[in-house]
Amino acid sequence: MLMNTSFDFAKQIKVIGQENQKKLENKKVLVIGIGALGTVVSDLLARAGMQLLLADFDIVDRSNLPRQILFDQNDINKPKAETAFNKLKGLNNKIKFYNEKVDSLFLNRIFLKENFNIIVDCTDNLQTRFIIDDFCQGKNIPFVYGAVVGSKGMLFNVIPRKTSFRNIFNHVEKGEVCSEEGILNSVSATIASLQAGECIKILLEQNYCKDLIYFNLSTNTFNYIKINKSVRNVNEINLKYSSKTEKEIKEKYISEIIVRPCKTKASYIANHKSLKPNLQVLKEKYEVVMDAGILIVLKTKGGEVIVQKYGELLFKTCTDEKLIKEVATDIFLS
Repeated sequence: MLMNTSFDFAKQIKVIGQENQKKLENKKVLVIGIGALGTVVSDLLARAGMQLLLADFDIVDRSNLPRQILFDQNDINKPKAETAFNKLKGLNNKIKFYNEKVDSLFLNRIFLKENFNIIVDCTDNLQTRFIIDDFCQGKNIPFVYGAVVGSKGMLFNVIPRKTSFRNIFNHVEKGEVCSEEGILNSVSATIASLQAGECIKILLEQNYCKDLIYFNLSTNTFNYIKINKSVRNVNEINLKYSSKTEKEIKEKYISEIIVRPCKTKASYIANHKSLKPNLQVLKEKYEVVMDAGILIVLKTKGGEVIVQKYGELLFKTCTDEKLIKEVATDIFLS
């Protein structure tokens, strides 16, 4: 549980003030990529009291342990986002996780549901960052870019209508990645700490850094690089991410739900082609009849539904296929 603000965040409140602390607790941050940067960012922001959404489709590997601070040997082969959630939930009860690959469909779906205020980009590839930029420009949501390779790191605050990540980095065909070039944990921790700080400043409408920050551990230097304003075509972006597009995205997810009669105990089974239910979120949303870890039984308007972690829904009594699809839609999109 989050503890009493006036006591728990006393040191932080001395710096930012009581009102700003309340503002932070009402802000929602999507952290994409729970690796060297994302584990540090998530840890710091969770301790600052903000609401967090953690997204990563990857699992913990032994090679991650030297720099991804939330994981240990017991976490190898576990999903990163869910594992990070389990490590942080004792500090902050306003965290959710998504063990999913981030693309435009994911971003729109989560935004429709969560209405987050900012994205902290802790990914390790340009294409995902371009997708994030496209989304953020269309929704007018800021994101904090961070990248680390070897002994060097970069950070840049992307503020829609003022700057665009794609327009700045579009000429780069392939960036260096840590899996190929290596990485020092002190560099990723430094850049991640700066990302968390810039995220807080942006959310509190304080004086965030408008330059690209370039850090070199080998020389212990910070360079601040001026970036000419590089604004996207707002009309084009707004058209791409219009409410009609959001409706079409939701309809696409609904169309991929498969309902079929069950030959065993349950009356009907429902699956989704690409989505898996988020048991953590569902336990907060529905009345839970039973929780067995890998499955839960929920009480819904379609009767009791067995929700299995791997993605299958078993409707025990309901025979109305229209109602089954309606309930299944709510479960899969939660």
